[in-house]
Amino acid sequence: MNNGKRIVLTSGVEASVEYIGKVGPGIDAFRVILKIWSTLPKEAAGLIKEYEVWASEEYLEDHGFKPNEEGAKKFASETIERRFKASGNTVPRENGLKATSEYGIELGNPQYISESLTRVNAVLTKSQAKWLKEQAQKQNSNISAILRGIIENEKEKT
Repeated sequence: MNNGKRIVLTSGVEASVEYIGKVGPGIDAFRVILKIWSTLPKEAAGLIKEYEVWASEEYLEDHGFKPNEEGAKKFASETIERRFKASGNTVPRENGLKATSEYGIELGNPQYISESLTRVNAVLTKSQAKWLKEQAQKQNSNISAILRGIIENEKEKT
């Protein structure tokens, strides 16, 4: 989803919202992907970095944003401007941030931030991996979110 609106960070550097969606099924949080672009000089213009902002609905609401895609977009747009300025008017070093009421704002790669998520390796058959990838595409999500959803459903049954 490219809304076409560019956020001017400084002369020659802009950002744009490229995607907004839920982090995963059954997760009350939004994932916003921003792209940071160089616009000068023209012959070297192009993508500098992708930056992800994950925000829980509760965090958005607690901080005056609507707990929906529009609120997540507004929060992410304001966040990239703040992070750019806080980084000395340069592209932030981190890959993004995660904002939750429980942990506040944590900088880094949102997929691996905080004690709330732990990385594990799983050995799957090729057909299982294919099914997971297909489910992730259908739900506009990722494999980790699909697995978390399956585990949560199983936990509720027990």
